[in-house]
Amino acid sequence: MRSIVSWFIDNPVAAKLAMFFILIAGLMTFPLLDKEFFPQIKIDLIKITVPYPGAGPEEVEKQICARIEEAVQQLGGIEEVRSVAREGFGEVIIEVKPEEDTIRILNDVKANVEAINTFPAGSERPQIVEQRFRNTIIRLQLAGDLQERELKELGETIREELAALPSVAIAELRTPRNYEVGIEISENALRDYSLTFDEVAAAIRGYSFNLPAGKIRDSGGDILLQTRAQADYAEDFNQIPLRRNADGALLRVGDVAAVVDGFEDVDIYSTLDGLPSLEIWIRNQSNPDILRTSEAVKAYVEQKSSQLPDAVSLSVWSDASVSYRGRLDTLIYNGSSGLLLVFIILLIFLRPSLAFWVCSGIAVAFMGAIWWLSFTSVSLNIISMFAFIMILGIVVDDAIIVGEAIYSQQLKHSNPRQGAIEGVMSVIAPVWFAVISTMIFFIPFFFIGDGPEPATIATPVILALVFSLFESLFLLPSHLADKGGVVVGMVKTLVTYVVSPFSRGLHYLEQRRLAVAALLPLLANTYYRRALVWTVGARKLTIVVFCFLFIFAVATVKGGWLPFSFFPRVTSDYVVAKATLPEAAPFNQIMSVANYLETSAQQIKTKVNKTYGYELVQGIHVSAYATTARITL
Repeated sequence: MRSIVSWFIDNPVAAKLAMFFILIAGLMTFPLLDKEFFPQIKIDLIKITVPYPGAGPEEVEKQICARIEEAVQQLGGIEEVRSVAREGFGEVIIEVKPEEDTIRILNDVKANVEAINTFPAGSERPQIVEQRFRNTIIRLQLAGDLQERELKELGETIREELAALPSVAIAELRTPRNYEVGIEISENALRDYSLTFDEVAAAIRGYSFNLPAGKIRDSGGDILLQTRAQADYAEDFNQIPLRRNADGALLRVGDVAAVVDGFEDVDIYSTLDGLPSLEIWIRNQSNPDILRTSEAVKAYVEQKSSQLPDAVSLSVWSDASVSYRGRLDTLIYNGSSGLLLVFIILLIFLRPSLAFWVCSGIAVAFMGAIWWLSFTSVSLNIISMFAFIMILGIVVDDAIIVGEAIYSQQLKHSNPRQGAIEGVMSVIAPVWFAVISTMIFFIPFFFIGDGPEPATIATPVILALVFSLFESLFLLPSHLADKGGVVVGMVKTLVTYVVSPFSRGLHYLEQRRLAVAALLPLLANTYYRRALVWTVGARKLTIVVFCFLFIFAVATVKGGWLPFSFFPRVTSDYVVAKATLPEAAPFNQIMSVANYLETSAQQIKTKVNKTYGYELVQGIHVSAYATTARITL
């Protein structure tokens, strides 16, 4: 180790090049890092849902779940299959093995399940989706005095335009009712054409469906075959043939029935400030950048709002980038303020050059950690930023210890090189083991649970400690020993040129600094030395006092005097009230609760805005669905 330290001291240009390389690599890597609110969680689940209206749980289990389980049990790459049979539908959850390709398993499951032809007649088509956890970056509210179809069509247009933006991965239109085609047949029409209702229904089922036809396997992969004849619009259903008349003319559904494009019969209510509304959610996928996505969406909203009719508004309802930017600003503020405090303390008690190089070590440690984060799966999120904030006070310790040791040895040796080597070697063992023990403490985080959160904390901490150790043991001694190098000479010349007009004032400050710095050894050799000698002489009493303080600290937490919370309460920008009624509650009763909540919210909005003198409460969103009424301010 001594030879490596000596090599860096004898080659100061190499040490400075290494420092600048790490700093530049970190600065260039920072814009390329994935930036998201929470780290992405890979679930590896496939959910199959089959509605079976009117059927009980036992019938659903036998007719739906059992047949799906039988169809997928022979597929490879499946860890576990779980089934849930409820009144009216069955649900099968397939857990994919972590090392398997979920998309490939999903395609195999679709092929096998869609090939099942023994589902009961009353069941609906299987819905097969991959379960994914995606963070919502920004939520938009589209509201206006429009008909339901007009509002949904406008929402679809906006969703497609948002999805086309380069920085937007997924745009979802939330809370609209699905389109539904209604076919109304009168008894008179059936009598006139000598038809029965079952004949019409059979004709529609026979002509409107997608039929899986297996798959073709080759070296390039699997090709799924399917016949697509599903009718989607009223005109498609109008053209379905029922029979051929005696005169050769085709009798179609449109001849005997009224086919109407409408919406499914589902009770959903959503308004923003009293106007019908829809939500558009922007979610992340791979390689997210929450800041860039938020800026792009806000720019689109500003541009699109000017193109909308007067009765329609498009606004940002929630933005996760605000909280993200707040955490990032906290990291930058804490880092810069901590850096400044360390610099001032070292400047006062040691010397300016040592203060500068020790503080530069913090930047090297952080930039090195950011540089190497790009080679891992860890993104820059609120958890990894918390890790950086947590490690901020640790990475500077080893540099301070090494720097102070070098400073003390250089006061004893006339040769700065020898003083730097002796200073490093005098503290290398405790510094090395202190940093390594901290790193070892965080290694088990990689094996905690299945989620990415523990590793998201451990990775930045370990990387920052590695670069901090490298900088303090090899680069810092080289900087402090380089008294007459080219770089140092250039810096001294520049500083002399800049501060020469203030030389008298700086000379006065330097004298005051030296006077304050002289107090440190005085305090250490008098008060601290006496206290140390006394505690060493009274070992038993010292241990008893330490144990008492430790027990007292634990008691403050256990006794509830010091509140503890793993996730502390964070003030939100939203107030949410939600009421859930019994399962059998009619929708008009749910709406009465929603109306009551809305009336109360309007009163609160008026009172709060009047109290503060401006629009503190900017909007009221009311929604009602299933058995829940919800209001958000």
